[in-house]
Amino acid sequence: MDKPLKLTEEVRQSLIGREGEAMSASVELGHIKRFGEAIGDGNPLWVSQEAAENAGFKNVLAPPTFLRSISAAVPSVPELDHLSRVLDGGSEWHYFVPVCAGDQVTAVSRIANLTQRTLSIGLAVFATLEVTYANQHGEIVAKQRSTIIRY
Repeated sequence: MDKPLKLTEEVRQSLIGREGEAMSASVELGHIKRFGEAIGDGNPLWVSQEAAENAGFKNVLAPPTFLRSISAAVPSVPELDHLSRVLDGGSEWHYFVPVCAGDQVTAVSRIANLTQRTLSIGLAVFATLEVTYANQHGEIVAKQRSTIIRY
């Protein structure tokens, strides 16, 4: 049985704001096309330079969910290592600037909040992570807010 952790306010505050390592990826045309095929979305903006330009974009557009393929390093939290089971509590996305082939996207995650709850399965810590995705111009293209449950 996992040892219980008392998530004190001091520990909680020391973890909030902790960032993971920045991870960057080049957005390649072939990757966008394969991603569109994989999700069964034949939108011409994902495959045709002409369609993208006619719609006012500089290059073939990446589908919004494409950013899921760019990993963001989760901040290290050894204080919670004894809570070895992990559940995905869901996420919400906000999009600001289109991502196109040729862009360089950098993802940085940070701990936005931590709460501790006692559930029927025992003690659990709910971590709210925020991931910011920025392009090579420093523009924020999207933000993801996720809940990770460790118990």
